Amino acid sequence: MVLGLTFGVIEGFHLYLTTRSHTYGHQGVYCQRNDRVFKTKDWSPIEVISTAERAFLEFQSVITSSNPSQTNSGAISSNENDRWNAPPLGFIKVNCDATKPQGDTVGGLGIIFRDHNGCPLKALSLSQVLSFAIQGEALAIREALMQARELGITNLLVESDNKEIISFIEDPNRVPPLDVAVVVEDVRELCSTFVSVSFLFVPRAMNVIADALVRKALSIMCMTDWPITTPWLDDLCLSEATGCTHDSHQ
Repeated sequence: MVLGLTFGVIEGFHLYLTTRSHTYGHQGVYCQRNDRVFKTKDWSPIEVISTAERAFLEFQSVITSSNPSQTNSGAISSNENDRWNAPPLGFIKVNCDATKPQGDTVGGLGIIFRDHNGCPLKALSLSQVLSFAIQGEALAIREALMQARELGITNLLVESDNKEIISFIEDPNRVPPLDVAVVVEDVRELCSTFVSVSFLFVPRAMNVIADALVRKALSIMCMTDWPITTPWLDDLCLSEATGCTHDSHQ
């Protein structure tokens, strides 16, 4: 059953990766196939997707840094690459962000859930007392997982523009700072309540709406569950959905 779902997801996700990086799309598939053949690991659909997408983002980062003077003459601009990507059919993507203004004890969290069409399902701005910025990043991810569980989401992609917190969550051998250790442990435990969940670091340019929700949290100073028809939110989601890459399922 899982095997069939895995290759179903690969088939739909293949078009997305082919349009962005043919080589790196195959990397996730080949890793999955090799592990199956040699019986070293039973890959879930979400791990295949995450591996392929992470490989592409790493490749993109290297290309961008090594070619800072790229022009529009045949090269894809960094603005086109740094677009939010819709999840495959059957998955929900949540983008998380947090900030703590220097000198303040209160920061903000921003969380946005969207489906494979880029349509918003839930958007939150939360005011939060913070000691450090990374504490806010961890709290945003924990809140996202708790909200996802309440929404009945079973297959979840979590994106954050903080590479360090993603590393702490994914690598059990890394010891997080004391201020975030308990939260990271909570996140790991919450993961067991989902059929599949994956964490991915993305550039800030691919986390625009979560960042906007954070800014709203700083000005409103209370938890706000935004109606998905809120004009500014609707405009941002429509803009990203129009420019994002879609799966062949649509």
